[in-house]
Amino acid sequence: MEARLPDETLLSLKQLTRFRSYLVDSISDLKRKVICVLDQVFPEYQRLFSDVFGVTSKEILLEFSNPEAVGAVPAKKLAEFIADCSKRRLGEEKAVELKFAAKNSFKVTFCRDSFSFQLRMLVEQVKYIEQQVSQTETEIKRIMLKIASPI
Repeated sequence: MEARLPDETLLSLKQLTRFRSYLVDSISDLKRKVICVLDQVFPEYQRLFSDVFGVTSKEILLEFSNPEAVGAVPAKKLAEFIADCSKRRLGEEKAVELKFAAKNSFKVTFCRDSFSFQLRMLVEQVKYIEQQVSQTETEIKRIMLKIASPI
């Protein structure tokens, strides 16, 4: 009886799809951690965005990781930052909402700096792993084209 080794291309595809799944699971874990930290630092933030992990929201969290940072920036500068991040879909109105929420935030004040640091690090990790998922999907597509599968 002859042992048959799996086709290298199919094995590569299998490994990459498993790796992609691992990366997606990692993002989910990180997002849960972000929400937990955000609940401590700026609990009102989540209701301001339909997707806390959308491009604009992630950039805001990286730049202004607590209500005090949002409050310290002039409204015009914040509106311009938001407009730049959202490709001009959002701006002044979102900045006003964000500043109002920051001013009236019911947040913890102890360990604020460490929570803010954690929040930035977690969001950076989410962004980085999302890039890795994209790169992995590109590699999977390359292999799929190579095997000319109808799938």
